[in-house]
Formats: sequence, structure tokens, C-alpha cells
Amino acid sequence: MKRPLSLLAVTAVGALWLSTAEAVDGRVASAAPKGTIWDRQWQAWRQAATAAGFDFEYFVNGELGGETDILNALRRGRIQVAGTSSAAVAAVVPEVSVALAPYQFDSAAEADFVYDRFLLPTLKDIAAGYGLHLMQWGEVGWSHIYATRSVREPGDVKALKLRGPTNVPHQEFLRAVGADAIPLGLPDIVPALQTGMIDGGIANVVLHTATTAAFAPHYLLTAHIFDTNFFYANLDWYRRLPEARRRALDGLIVDPAAARAEIRAMSEDLLAALRANPTADVADVPPATLARWRAAAAPALARIVTQSGPRAAEVAQAIAAGRAAYKQQQGGRP
Repeated sequence: MKRPLSLLAVTAVGALWLSTAEAVDGRVASAAPKGTIWDRQWQAWRQAATAAGFDFEYFVNGELGGETDILNALRRGRIQVAGTSSAAVAAVVPEVSVALAPYQFDSAAEADFVYDRFLLPTLKDIAAGYGLHLMQWGEVGWSHIYATRSVREPGDVKALKLRGPTNVPHQEFLRAVGADAIPLGLPDIVPALQTGMIDGGIANVVLHTATTAAFAPHYLLTAHIFDTNFFYANLDWYRRLPEARRRALDGLIVDPAAARAEIRAMSEDLLAALRANPTADVADVPPATLARWRAAAAPALARIVTQSGPRAAEVAQAIAAGRAAYKQQQGGRP
């Protein structure tokens, strides 16, 4: 759950709004932690934007609040361009939740193909109805299960209190596999583990390494959700730009695949370090066991679609069409 800002923090944020000289093209915001690979990618974006003649003010390390604050400010026109997690975008564009349903993708290569050719165009059209212009997507990583005790099979999580992000797909996955789903915000995870309020939860390897590994050493590589982020703009502002400027803005991420490759390399390095840690229990999921996890999680998709906006079925259809096309490309049958 989100903690209220202190008076000092509110004052500081207000000072940022009032004291900074207004840039010609407005503000860019994100909540990327300083020094992370996402922060470095924002710096590269900033350099590209400056080279293309854009004059923005940058608040990409959470200076304007969390992701919900950023989205709200962007929709009010106080921010022009932003980047946040797909879970945050789903709070405004609920159809995005369908892309986070469990076991939608078998590999990162398949996810790339489906997102680039089928999913992003569909979501871009849907997001326009909510006042957002989606420019590009990026990677956060595969979600896995961490716990204070060993977990291998779906039956092992029955009645376990597992934390998931406070969004539909993660909660529905946990319910489908029989866990006691506990929605908690990031600041509350470690205290909940320490007090026994939760027995574990869902996290990608970056979050687990930085936050939960010391308190929940068992990590099962279920890879059940492919988690992403989005880069987007206020649609009204974007439409007021001359066409050449719109094209330039959309092209500022010159090589999205390279950016995703950086995230994957970092995740692999972190996972290797975790495997080498003698206090950690990192477990792969054999094919037969994976089939049981998939079967247990299967009911979640329909429940996610029914809760994810009027065009949710279109997103599910785009994913199915993309996966079929990918299999054909790989020489398999759709």
C-alpha cells in the first residue's frame, strides 16, 4: 500500500512544479531508481531527445511521485511524456492487464514478436481512447515465486499467503493456483515477511535480489508472467505537435531490442549470482511440472479478460494471433 507523502515531501514536489523554468516541450517523468539500468536508458533517451531538438524538463527518478502520481499528472497535462510499469498503465488502460495474464508467452523471443507486430499496435489503438499515446514498450522481466519454505509443485502453494502486486493479473494467478492472495505495495513486502503476514510472493529477479531474497530464500523459476513497461505521451499534447515532431518523438528509442537485451543480460547476471549464493534455493521447473503449473493457472485468463475493460477480448485475440504467427515462422503448427 502506498504511504502518504510527508509535508516535507509534498513541499519539495510543489517547489519542483513552481520553481523550475518551464521548458518549451514540457516535462518527462518516470520513477526509475537512480543508478539502475532503467535510469541509464532514460539518460540515453534524453540525449536522443536533445539531439532531435526537444526541450524537456526531466524528472525520471521519482521526483514527481510514484507511478500513479505520474499517470494522473500526465492525464491532466502537467506532464507530457512518461514511462511506467505496465501494471501502472493498466490502472488507466485496463486492457493492458490481459498481456500480463499467466503463461501467455513461452520465451522472450516469442514475446518480442507478439508485442512488436501484434500487441503494441492493438494496445496503442485502445490507449488512445483513454487519452494516452503509447510510443514503445520495454522489458521488466519474468515473474517467479519466492517463499520462506520450499515450493516446487502447484500444490505446495495451497493456503500459503503469497504477496502479489495490487493488480488483476497477479492476484488472479495466485488465486488460480490456490494461494491465499495478499495484495501489497512494495514498501510493505519486507515488514510482511518479517512478521509472518506473508509466506512469500511474486517477483522478478531484479526485485527479488534487491528486496526479498534475504527474507525468503526459496525461489522457483515459474516464469509465469512476462512483465513490461511502456513509454507514452499525453495524447492531446502529442496530436498538437507537427507531424515531423511526432515522428521524431516516436523514434527516440532507436533500438528497442537492444534496450530489452540490456535488461535480459542484467537479469541473467543477477540470477547466476543468486544460484551461486549458498543460502539461496533457486529451483528450475522441469517440463512435466511446468505443465501442471500451466494447467493450474489456466482459469486465470478468462477471469482477467472479464475484469479488464471493454476491449479486453481484442487484446487476447491479438496475443493468440501473434503466437500462431510466431509458431508458423518457427516452422511449427499454429
